[in-house]
Amino acid sequence: MDGTGYGFMVDTYCDAIHELAQLYSIASDDQVLGYTMAHELGHLLIGPGHRSDGIMRAAWGRQELESLKRRHLTFNAWERSAIVHQLRMRRDTSRVPIEAGLQRPQNE
Repeated sequence: MDGTGYGFMVDTYCDAIHELAQLYSIASDDQVLGYTMAHELGHLLIGPGHRSDGIMRAAWGRQELESLKRRHLTFNAWERSAIVHQLRMRRDTSRVPIEAGLQRPQNE
């Protein structure tokens, strides 16, 4: 985390992702990687720690991969609220507006 308490870097381990995907043969490596990245982004936005279920569970097994395959492995209501809150805070305290880096299309 930086001085503001925000995280700025996460790691994913492709070997571990591949092993998990192969262990249960429920979801592809790509699917597990995508959900792992969402899990890690959750840490950047809501901080350290894990929950007893859902996408922020520390260790995933058969149940989580089955949920992942059905697109039911999600953030819970509190996590979603915390993520939205953090994104709004970061937007509102940013020194450079998001639009500053974007060019608006010109009407022809």
